[in-house]
Amino acid sequence: MTRFLKGFFFSILMLNATQAIALEARVNPEQIKQKMRENDLDNSGSISKIEFMKQAEARFNAADTDKNGEISAEELEAARQRMLKQLPQ
Repeated sequence: MTRFLKGFFFSILMLNATQAIALEARVNPEQIKQKMRENDLDNSGSISKIEFMKQAEARFNAADTDKNGEISAEELEAARQRMLKQLPQ
């Protein structure tokens, strides 16, 4: 897969992550604090770019179910569906 396509799929994953953050409005403040604690790996009180990118890489790896280093449209849709199921109703 070309570097462009890998970047494109990564951008789509990041867009999905951004959409999930926007949907956090459904989550209560304690849940938001918990997510911050989970993602603030160095306990600095904020999420650095490095910490954010580690989480993005983890999401990429979770979406790449056949572990070939690429995300197909089917894998991306399955990841999106899993993410939506995790959001509170």
